[in-house]
Amino acid sequence: MDSYFADYRARIDLVYIEPPLAVVFQQNERRAKPVPKKVIEHLVDKLEPPTWAEAHSLVLVG
Repeated sequence: MDSYFADYRARIDLVYIEPPLAVVFQQNERRAKPVPKKVIEHLVDKLEPPTWAEAHSLVLVG
């Protein structure tokens, strides 16, 4: 957990929501300027969900 927040005794609660990829592509197609599909696929491959080390509580959805 980030020591900056620990200095202030802040409580960090994370809720990580990952929609189905099909939904991401559908929403992207409705954008005024859609992001190229290859770009989205590349970013999804690099995506790292948060870990317990980053928060006091963690909820993973999706």
